[in-house]
Amino acid sequence: MRIIKSVQGINILRKADALPTEYLELLEKEFLQMVEQLGGFENYDPKTYGYIVVLESGDNVRDLSVVGLTQVKEYINSF
Repeated sequence: MRIIKSVQGINILRKADALPTEYLELLEKEFLQMVEQLGGFENYDPKTYGYIVVLESGDNVRDLSVVGLTQVKEYINSF
């Protein structure tokens, strides 16, 4: 699991060659777009607005509480 809260985080992943270059470019583009939509870096706070999480093989997708996601049961309303 890779947690991206800043451009610096993307650069660290790039230097470590942790993910494919093309994928990191896409993540950087998406991250910068998210920050721009939130009013720029001066307004962006990952604790408030969230961050990007990249799941990897072997990650437990049934328990994502480590990144702040809790399991919510799905249901359908009856009409």
